[in-house]
Amino acid sequence: MNINRIVLIGNGFDLAHGLPTSYQDFIRDYWSSIGHKITEQGSRKTVLKDELLHIQYNEIWSYPYKEEDKIQSYKEFKDYIDSTLGADLESLSTFLSIINEAVDTYGWVDIENLYYTTLKDIIFGKRGHYSVEELNADLKSIKLKLQDYLTAVSNRCVHDRLPRIHNAIYSPLRVIDCSVNSEDV
Repeated sequence: MNINRIVLIGNGFDLAHGLPTSYQDFIRDYWSSIGHKITEQGSRKTVLKDELLHIQYNEIWSYPYKEEDKIQSYKEFKDYIDSTLGADLESLSTFLSIINEAVDTYGWVDIENLYYTTLKDIIFGKRGHYSVEELNADLKSIKLKLQDYLTAVSNRCVHDRLPRIHNAIYSPLRVIDCSVNSEDV
């Protein structure tokens, strides 16, 4: 007898297997990586700039490398640079600011919903000089950074979690796992 197996993978499959793939994980990693980049650049007067932010600093920055000291949010990052002499966050993407506010306020973020809400706010004149073009450019930059982040997470998990997931999918069938016409066998 040949038995086929259907494996349904839906929203949340990655999180259920402990993969740090939520938007909140992505935003936390973004701020942590900015701190690491500043430390790697050393003590010279310099600028750190990407599509979403511009930071200028003049003194030695020491970013905590211990996991328990790792910056976990924009608020923590901002507090960190505010307490560091010679550092100045000159500009930050408006949409990234909106995302950061949601993460810091609610502990999570739904970027798609924030995009839609922000788009409506722009159309109805509630966002000042922020334009649809700027919003879309910000979203494009965030999407590219998210794609890079998810690729890195995927590459890190290959040896850790993927074998466990593979074994769960391809393990021998148990009678308790089967149903016929939506009824237990």
